[in-house]
Amino acid sequence: MLKRFVYIVCFLSFCSPSFASNLKDYEFADPKKLPDFNFVDKNKDVVSLNDFSGKVVVLNFWATWCRPCVAEMPSLDKMARSLEGRNIVVIPLSVDYKGVDVIKEFYNQNKINNLNIYSDERGRSFKSFNLKALPTTIIINKEGSEVARVLGEIEWNSSEVKEYLRELSFQQ
Repeated sequence: MLKRFVYIVCFLSFCSPSFASNLKDYEFADPKKLPDFNFVDKNKDVVSLNDFSGKVVVLNFWATWCRPCVAEMPSLDKMARSLEGRNIVVIPLSVDYKGVDVIKEFYNQNKINNLNIYSDERGRSFKSFNLKALPTTIIINKEGSEVARVLGEIEWNSSEVKEYLRELSFQQ
């Protein structure tokens, strides 16, 4: 049932992709505190969203079978490389129910070299983060609050997106 729901959500997001490149278009008037959330990394070790506190987080929910997700992964990968060493972390959180192995295969086939592997193979993130579509990306400030949410695909490696994230990383 969950898999069917996720397929429908992905299809709907494919029908209405987002192509804006300015994250200010997606900002909330008031940041929203997010719950802590656990997922696994490439070694199947448990990772907590709180492990990244003090950093700006680009939390991207995606799946290997979701066309818009697959389309935006190269730009997300390039953005991660260009922001390396800054106080910004990209968390591509896959909701593939087959877990880490399918993600590793996808990364190898698509030459994704700058993104870490994270998995929510049980799909708990849909409820925890009130997700409506894939891909969905949540921008989290250093205090752990959601400041923006992007539904659909965007060009992550644009100068506007990178500048927005840099500015956010300098805010107190």
